[in-house]
Amino acid sequence: MLYELEEKKEISNNTSTQDVEDGGGWSTAGKKRSKKKKKIVSSSCRGCGKVESGTRSSSSGGEIAKKKFSICSKCGVSAYCSRDCQVLDWKRGHKKNCTQYAAIRTGKRIDHRLVLEKLIRKSHMYLNPFYIAKRKGKGPGFLYLNSKNTLEQLYLTVPVDMDGNPFVRSAICRFVTKNDFRSMVKQNFELAVIQKKLFDCNMNSKETVPIVIMLRCGVYVVLEITYFPSFVVCERMSGHHDKDEKLQFSLD
Repeated sequence: MLYELEEKKEISNNTSTQDVEDGGGWSTAGKKRSKKKKKIVSSSCRGCGKVESGTRSSSSGGEIAKKKFSICSKCGVSAYCSRDCQVLDWKRGHKKNCTQYAAIRTGKRIDHRLVLEKLIRKSHMYLNPFYIAKRKGKGPGFLYLNSKNTLEQLYLTVPVDMDGNPFVRSAICRFVTKNDFRSMVKQNFELAVIQKKLFDCNMNSKETVPIVIMLRCGVYVVLEITYFPSFVVCERMSGHHDKDEKLQFSLD
């Protein structure tokens, strides 16, 4: 489960988007995201890479197509010089990202809770034992998970951006004590806004783990995650992380 600390959004491992119930959380996701519509930034074919004739991009190299490109009618993002290229790109991953591309292009608000739920599901079997191991050696604290990816990149099902460029999704996690965090606040004053919510968490609990997630786009969220499958199992696994100062792992 994942709890977001002000709105108390409780999300279980088998809960769908429609099943999320209102309750508490704290994040900057709503404050950071712009609602402006995004324009198509590339005029190259997503299938073969040809550049549409008469565009600015056509002067920068690459084979130039002789006819006007077609745009995917659903997402309004991907351009194609032929039906064959559209089918090829559809099979390579556009099928899974099409609806999400449309949401990003039109400025639709991304539900960051669902995005982070997916992230936690992929990593909590590493995070929980690591947290127990570090808490034994350093005392009460929380997990600080940092990703160089943006919320939009984590939102996409397949790691291919709106220009058709693949990217890597990864994260680094460290254990941070309260004193460590106070030092971090002196260097990054923006973190001060989450200090009270964070310090109100029970950092000695055998039920939940406090975690701060920071994304490259400036979104940071305070969460509490439950031990999965249980505290006892995670404690048995914690010995593997006694010497680890950080966790670095792929999100795909």
